[in-house]
Amino acid sequence: MSTYISSKDNDRLKLIRKLLKSSSERKNEGLFVVEGQRLCAEIPEELIHSVYMSEDYCERIGLHISAPEDRIFIVKNEIFRAVSDTISPQGILVIVHIKCYNQNDFLVDAVRDKTPFILAADRLQDPGNMGTLIRTAEAAGATGVLIGEGSCDLYSPKVVRSTMGSIFRVPVLRTDSLGSVIDSLKEYGVVFYGAHLKGESFYEHDYTKACGFLIGNEGNGLSDEISEKADKLLRIPMEGQVESLNAAVSTAVISYEVLRQRMRMPKS
Repeated sequence: MSTYISSKDNDRLKLIRKLLKSSSERKNEGLFVVEGQRLCAEIPEELIHSVYMSEDYCERIGLHISAPEDRIFIVKNEIFRAVSDTISPQGILVIVHIKCYNQNDFLVDAVRDKTPFILAADRLQDPGNMGTLIRTAEAAGATGVLIGEGSCDLYSPKVVRSTMGSIFRVPVLRTDSLGSVIDSLKEYGVVFYGAHLKGESFYEHDYTKACGFLIGNEGNGLSDEISEKADKLLRIPMEGQVESLNAAVSTAVISYEVLRQRMRMPKS
């Protein structure tokens, strides 16, 4: 039977507040928060820690989410609104277990039995860009995403919202050794291209084979260390006086050229 919460000082609500505000709390607890009916419906059942619904939401929608009843909590309306991270709460949020990928798991999911297409973020710091990168990765058929040290928290509320559920479907590896993981992927035949102002023309290469793309920091581009890992540096052609594109836009341009080329390949 689900439990009713009527006090703003409830320990479970205190945990939600901490997880919404603190990256270190999310890391220490191995948990993060997802809000909204559509996003919550995307969560794999095995990752659900606990579910929170406002009274109004429960009356309107009901206990539709797949979770044991002892993990479902009904929260007084005004208290739910106070806890929520969104301006117009929909009335449901879920605490979710962080799926801990190690490098071997990632290599299996992103490389084995497929033609790898990897996106690697080097010190990408804007949450909206990060979420859009992961969403674009799924849409364009990327087989995996690497997130290097110095990047924003993958499980912050804004990143999670920006992924629109892709965070649950795309293999994502957070790593403090991005260069080392890139080296491991090269052993599987992955050719890495770095997005760089000094690179060759982007559209003159074949991306139908195993490939990866290094996406740099919004202001400073790729670090020297990660640039050196690139087999080739590429530049997206631009007209006018524009020198660079937003990181998320660059990722979309790159990803859809890969998808375009692969869609033209004969089907086996």
